[in-house]
Amino acid sequence: MTDRRLLLVRSLHIASAQLLLLKSSLSPLEQVLLAIRNSDDAKSLAAFRSNGAGGDEPLPGSKHRTVGFVSHEAKVYIADPLDHLQSVLASLDLFSDL
Repeated sequence: MTDRRLLLVRSLHIASAQLLLLKSSLSPLEQVLLAIRNSDDAKSLAAFRSNGAGGDEPLPGSKHRTVGFVSHEAKVYIADPLDHLQSVLASLDLFSDL
């Protein structure tokens, strides 16, 4: 009887470790998708300013809008897999806590 319990506890520890490994593998992908969706405009503005485009640089407080590297439509499509990935990561948290 104790051998079965030890085997069960060992199996649970192995499953928990695999869930944590999967979570740690998927978390960087979530960070990439968040960076693409949320900070693309700021990064393109920084690239625009750093490339030495002196006269074309928007003045602070001007109404010039910088367009990012990723289109608005692509950001909309990125939101769907990001939602799914966040749901999977939340489930992994829940399963590993159980």
